[in-house]
Amino acid sequence: MLTFGMFSSTMRAEEAASVMQLVGFNTSDITLIKSPSEVKSVVYSEREMALSMKRGIYVGAVIGFCIGISMLIDTGSPALNRWWGVVAIPLAQAFGWALFGMIAGSGGLFARGKVSAEVEHQFEKAVAEGNAVLAIQLQEGKAPADVVASLLQAGATDVEFELAA
Repeated sequence: MLTFGMFSSTMRAEEAASVMQLVGFNTSDITLIKSPSEVKSVVYSEREMALSMKRGIYVGAVIGFCIGISMLIDTGSPALNRWWGVVAIPLAQAFGWALFGMIAGSGGLFARGKVSAEVEHQFEKAVAEGNAVLAIQLQEGKAPADVVASLLQAGATDVEFELAA
């Protein structure tokens, strides 16, 4: 489970990271987010982004295929007199829309983030304004309340938790 602490400056977040290491967290469990582009890489795992791209491809292909079929029904194309025309139009549409779905999916459109979209945008906005976010991977045996208390004591202005799966 990830816990996110928002800090008013990068310096305060770095100090908090040092405090968290003293409390017993490993350096690998702590991620400092200093730019808006880093927010997405922490909020969405690589696995979730890959699934988002696959979902985009599937959704795009289905939509494209349906559009291709409706084009055949609606237009009464002379290509219907040949079997390849009946096959090519829906498949070409499916391919084109699958590419569009892949592009949309690779941007995280179909991904499930570790926090809500509102919190993600709040992080991006805060980091763009010069604040910093500290993401801490909760270890076995560590109580979430202790982590929250440590973050608040270290100067966090807001604390958020990873959404339950």
